Amino acid sequence: MAEIPLEPPPRVRHDIQAMTVSLGVIAVGVVGFVCYVLAPILKPFFMAVFLYFLMTPGANWISRSGVPRWAAYTLMTVVLFGLCVVTGYFVYDNLSTLTENLPEYQSRIGSWIDALARRTGLDDRHGRFDWSRYAPGHEVRRTVTEFVAGIFGTLVDFLGLLVAIVF
Repeated sequence: MAEIPLEPPPRVRHDIQAMTVSLGVIAVGVVGFVCYVLAPILKPFFMAVFLYFLMTPGANWISRSGVPRWAAYTLMTVVLFGLCVVTGYFVYDNLSTLTENLPEYQSRIGSWIDALARRTGLDDRHGRFDWSRYAPGHEVRRTVTEFVAGIFGTLVDFLGLLVAIVF
């Protein structure tokens, strides 16, 4: 009677590994697509879960002193909302200061970049860094705008969730 080999031949083993990797890539793509499509549902859900875990220790501490749990969570929500308002005030204040001083910052950073460009040979014939050759301004502006919009969009979602929890 002939012996049956325990391991598949190398070619079959290679095919199985390639199939496993391919299925893994497809699975990651499908999960990514589902998360993208369900983002309007998943964002508030995960924010709510995050807020729950953020508020639970404080609510437990407050409820140990005899305050009902609903009142402890309401108090924690008000405190968290207050912290968001105070943080928003400081962010607004810093952004308004940044906006006022932006021309000074731009000229200072521009002079640093021009000096670095002169030292490295990346300057144009006027001794300045040529932005249009390396990064067109509208692309840089669009990237920064999308980044800031994403941050503020998440903050608005967070505050909306806090308001929904309170009311």
